[in-house]
Amino acid sequence: GVYVNCGDLMRLWSNDAFTSAVHRARMPTGAHDGRASVAFFSSDCFNCSPDYNEPLIVPVSELLGEGATPKYKPEKWSKIYHRRIERVNLKKASGAA
Repeated sequence: GVYVNCGDLMRLWSNDAFTSAVHRARMPTGAHDGRASVAFFSSDCFNCSPDYNEPLIVPVSELLGEGATPKYKPEKWSKIYHRRIERVNLKKASGAA
């Protein structure tokens, strides 16, 4: 089988139809099932060009159920990304796992 680990953007684009998973850098101790992983990370929030007009992240209309309303307000990825990094740093500072 194939397992696709969706990221945060897919969660936002799909209005939670596809959710992002907890990411692990390694398998749990003692676990080995012959899996192979291929990772690809992409982010355009580091484009520092003054001409860059960062798009808003909104749910894709085709992925919204009939009559469904978006769960997330339109927002730039850079704001979403930085808020997430701040949460991670706060957890580390507090000693949380």
